[in-house]
Amino acid sequence: MTGMFSTERLGSADARVAEPVSSPTAKVDPNQVRMHLERVLNDPDFSTTERRRKILSYIVGQALGGRSDRLKGFDIAVAVLGRDEHFDPQTDPIVRIEVGKLRGDL
Repeated sequence: MTGMFSTERLGSADARVAEPVSSPTAKVDPNQVRMHLERVLNDPDFSTTERRRKILSYIVGQALGGRSDRLKGFDIAVAVLGRDEHFDPQTDPIVRIEVGKLRGDL
């Protein structure tokens, strides 16, 4: 998946999330991306938690679905981490922490 994603900050947070690179010459086959994602998730050398696996799957799914605007700390917390609509990323750093650890795992 190298070269297919760049990073974008989560609001003013320091954590970063994968964002599709927009280039007229970059033709990305979503099925190949999903296949590579599954390979990464199932690789015995990819040592991470189930929570971070879900975050990675969510990020890739949203990007492939053209919903990169949903890649915000609040949306990840609600959709993946089970936080409710009162989640405040300013007082609860869970998304920044988990995404930072995921980047290290990758």
